Amino acid sequence: MRIGITGANGFLGQALCRAVLRAGGVPVALVRAPNSALEAAGVITRVVDWNMGGAGVQHALQSVHAIVHSAGGGRMRRLQDVYDANLETTLTLLQTLAGRSLHRFVLISSVAAHGPSRNGNTVDESSPPAPASHYGRSKWLAELALEHHPGLNPVALRLPALYGPLDDRMLPLWRAAAGHGVMPVVRPDGETGLLHVDDAADLVLSALANPATRSRVYFAHDGAPLTRRHLCETIGACLKRKVRVVPLPSAALWTAGLCSEGWARVTGQAVLLTRDKHADLRHPWWRFSRQRAVDELGWTTARDRMTAFDQTRISYIDAGWLAPKSS
Repeated sequence: MRIGITGANGFLGQALCRAVLRAGGVPVALVRAPNSALEAAGVITRVVDWNMGGAGVQHALQSVHAIVHSAGGGRMRRLQDVYDANLETTLTLLQTLAGRSLHRFVLISSVAAHGPSRNGNTVDESSPPAPASHYGRSKWLAELALEHHPGLNPVALRLPALYGPLDDRMLPLWRAAAGHGVMPVVRPDGETGLLHVDDAADLVLSALANPATRSRVYFAHDGAPLTRRHLCETIGACLKRKVRVVPLPSAALWTAGLCSEGWARVTGQAVLLTRDKHADLRHPWWRFSRQRAVDELGWTTARDRMTAFDQTRISYIDAGWLAPKSS
């Protein structure tokens, strides 16, 4: 099968390309810029310009049997960037595919599309979404858009925070632990979900391999409860450093997000820490059941968390992102 993959230059997108190759498929990467490493690995690349209404998308999608839409994310220079990256790219794809049928259209969504669980309760896919951030709302609106295209056999996978080798989103936490050892965190005893990037790619393969399922939305995580404090302490354990988790006032994170947005406007560089990110992080509970994905898709996680964290540490050191003395 030829699998079209958007966002193939990203952290998850690259893992998806590797997974499709391992499964004997042919990944067709829709990218904003050429990637010689992907091409050398056997990935077909097609350059598209989402800023120009998806110029090149029609050509890129010729002869593909399924699509995994993993483009987008939470980085922004301005708020509209979130909707452009997560919603508008989805609408562009759906418009391009109008009238076609596909083996599967897999949308990489987020638990933020649902919003936090209330009062610490574990919720499932039947719970009505109430996104707390614009990022979550953009993902939720993208999910809703799929409902008008049943011929594409669409499914949305609501993923939690991803981690793994060369993940740069959690890198600031690792650097804080490796440096002074003080890790400021909002609501440190709040619970969150986590998933290794290769387990996420395996979930996508499971969704592609089970196109007859009637469910359209699935939650996913690695199955092990995790507080933000525990996350920090796990990073410290991998670095063999004693860390001190310091509760960060919500207002302080909001102010940091405001300053980060100012930096983005001055430099033109997209940033992850924003007031919109604060809108999600200020909530302590993100508890979701993954049972539907296990039962209907036959998906299981295969990575041991401590082993995977150590592999992540090694990748940071090899890339020069952490000093070797951190080992």
